[in-house]
Amino acid sequence: MNEYETDERGRVLLINGGTASWDEVKANGFDYIAVSCEDEAGKVTEILSLELA
Repeated sequence: MNEYETDERGRVLLINGGTASWDEVKANGFDYIAVSCEDEAGKVTEILSLELA
């Protein structure tokens, strides 16, 4: 399980210095990103695929 830093109210500290409730983190956070492109012929090529968590 990941550990997160929280403030005195129990809100998760974000990398940008802000805070968010745990429900906001679960709803708006992501742990995977993929980038792909499609050429004129319709061929899709994956450029990047990363699991962030």
